[in-house]
Amino acid sequence: MFLGGNLSFQSADNGTTSGSTLGLGVNGGYFLSDGLAIGGRLGFIGDDKAGVAGGNKSEINIGLYGRKYMEVASGFYLYANAGFDYMMRKTPADKDNNGFMIAAEPGFAWFPNANWGIHMVDLLLQ
Repeated sequence: MFLGGNLSFQSADNGTTSGSTLGLGVNGGYFLSDGLAIGGRLGFIGDDKAGVAGGNKSEINIGLYGRKYMEVASGFYLYANAGFDYMMRKTPADKDNNGFMIAAEPGFAWFPNANWGIHMVDLLLQ
């Protein structure tokens, strides 16, 4: 079984527009066999922007994925995710914007022992 997450914050002001973005995500899964896992994820993104058409927005994502690990050196693995997410986005400028996303995500992980792993790189391709 595995559990992970992320937290991000970004702020910018270029004189004309300013704003900040907060992101929070959690994910977890279960190893079906050595090198093969299934999992789920839940995420939230909130934007607060001034001077931008559309202004503020909030977004919630929920998804499922499969992951295949391939060992490249002792304890080091490349992996590939394939899955889908459902996104719910709300903006003050227009109606709610909901939809599905299919994603493929390569990444890199280090497992210092059989019980612990660190995912060092996650790249999102949509």
